[in-house]
Amino acid sequence: MSSKEVSIVSLAQLPQYAGQVGQWHYDEWGHLYGADMKPVFFSDMKRCAEAGEQFPQTWLAVVDDKPVGSISILEEDLEDYKHLTPWLMNVLVLPDYRGLGIATKLVNHLKQWAATQGIATLYLYTEDQQNLYTRLGFVAFDESAISDHPITLMRFDLEDHYRSLERMYQAAPLNKKMYHPEVLIKDRWAQIIIELSHDMHHSAHAVHGSVYFKMLDDAAFFAANSIEPNVFVLTASFTTNLLRPVVNGKMRSVGEVVSVEGNKIYAKSVVYDEEGNELGNGEGLFVRSKTPLIDADGYAA
Repeated sequence: MSSKEVSIVSLAQLPQYAGQVGQWHYDEWGHLYGADMKPVFFSDMKRCAEAGEQFPQTWLAVVDDKPVGSISILEEDLEDYKHLTPWLMNVLVLPDYRGLGIATKLVNHLKQWAATQGIATLYLYTEDQQNLYTRLGFVAFDESAISDHPITLMRFDLEDHYRSLERMYQAAPLNKKMYHPEVLIKDRWAQIIIELSHDMHHSAHAVHGSVYFKMLDDAAFFAANSIEPNVFVLTASFTTNLLRPVVNGKMRSVGEVVSVEGNKIYAKSVVYDEEGNELGNGEGLFVRSKTPLIDADGYAA
């Protein structure tokens, strides 16, 4: 089948498909659980269809107004691992639509949603798709079995994403050659510290405005990218206010996400001298690019 445009839509927006999707899931995984569990497949989809924008969620891959795949995030999945939550589940693409990257698109959509909700870790199990999930940033942490069928348990941890962003920032040629920054990234937040030098001065012997801009934009940028675990974000616009000069010592910038509207992430930042005096501030709009983070220098361990 040739490539087709794929939309990812919440089951809550298409609740009429809840029964059909529950049947898909039972047909695919019922052999692991037995007929007694069949009603659970349907009740899970009913809950998702009624959840609105809240947890739990199921999303459908839609092609030509027809659902052709699914993915869910639910509270728990395995009896022996009830202490772990939430679980990425029900990744399914109809046979005629496989090989089009739909499963990847579904997983990335769920990861993105989870990051915006502040969900730090996602869990899943798989019988035979370890390579897919490894490519998408999941790490195996245990082996088990359901009804004598071997499974691999895997997780995606946003802390790993934050550390990868820190490596990516420090690997940038400009930072390696000139700025040598310290960077710390958390959920919706980033801090950057540099040691100022004469090489950063303008002709009047104070730090150049471009350094202010870099510190402000970079802190806001990485706060924004903290909630985007799949692709590199881009600065679409950024406004700065420079309040006072600085000559030497350390410069520290702190960025945080203000709001998220679809593909748009709004973030702000403040830059300080080493005594805590505010040197400037800024705010901007960041958008998701099509460049996978895994392709960025330094992101992969």
